[in-house]
Formats: sequence, C-alpha cells, structure tokens
Amino acid sequence: MAATVAAIVGFAASVQATPITGGISFAGGFAQVGGTAGNLASATGLTFSSVSVTPGQASGSYLALNGGYILSGLDTFGPLTLSPLTPPASLYSFTVLGVTYSFSATSISYISPSTANAVNVEGFGTASISSGGFTPTVGYWNITANQAGGITFSFSSSQSQNIPDGGTTVLLLGAALTGLFLVRKQVLA
Repeated sequence: MAATVAAIVGFAASVQATPITGGISFAGGFAQVGGTAGNLASATGLTFSSVSVTPGQASGSYLALNGGYILSGLDTFGPLTLSPLTPPASLYSFTVLGVTYSFSATSISYISPSTANAVNVEGFGTASISSGGFTPTVGYWNITANQAGGITFSFSSSQSQNIPDGGTTVLLLGAALTGLFLVRKQVLA
C-alpha cells in the first residue's frame, strides 16, 4: 500500500507545470513585402534580417539569453503577413546551447494605424522552451517596424495568462491524499 501511495505522490509531483515567465526582446532589420516601396501603410507583409536578442532585455525563463544572441543559419524569425492580417504559424525559433526557444502566434491585430513610416502589430501566442521542464505558455507579443530604426519585437508572459490544466492537478492531489488516508487508517488498525 505504501508503494502505491508513493507512486501516486511521485506521479503528482512529476505532472507539475512550470510556466515560462519573464520576457525577451529582439531587434534587427526588415524588408517590406508588397505595396508602394517606402510606404509601410501599403505593405502586405514584412520579412526580417539580422535579428538578435537585445542584450539586457531578457528576463525570467529567458535570463540565459541576456548577453544577446544573433539569430542565423537554421534560426527563423517571421515573416509577417499584414494583408490579409494573419498570425504566423511560427514567429520565431532558435537554438542556443542545445535549448530551442520558439513562439507560435495565435492572434494578431494592429494596435495603431499603419503610417508610411511605421507599423505596429500585437497579439497573443504560445512560447515554448525545449529544456528545463517548461510547459508551453500563452503570452503577449508586439512588433514595431519603422523606416528610421528597423524592427523591435517583445514578448512577455505572466501567470495570469497561463492556460488552466483542466483540473488534472487537483485530481492527482486528491488521489494522493486519499492514498495517505488509507495508509494512515491501515497503520492505526
């Protein structure tokens, strides 16, 4: 009986979710797709180049990237379709020291009207980190592209934006407590 209770408690502990916390920012260049050259209000999309993690702008689960990292080779960032406004299946994916960081956008919307010189887009999506026991975490993202300074991208998540686990943790906790009660009852008998 004790082995059963230990197995239940061990299983309940192994199911604990570790959400991704903190944020990460990127900077780099972009190229306009479609529309009148030099007029971002008419662009149908954006592609990105020379993207790097902004040094000092990584926090929480991304803290290991705080020294900056240039995306290259198999790493990807974007592209972004503006007309029709479509969330990219994969906004970014890159690997540092064997750990893959990725983000899939699930929603997208303009947060300010596009002008000839700038476009600002935001939405929500799911961030993933392949190592460290992190669970995919819903968070907010924002991209600003302007003719003067290239692009900036930021992502942030908070505990309040996490997707609920549907009660699995409560169910496992209840099973563990029931097992402990049965063991205690058997020991006292």
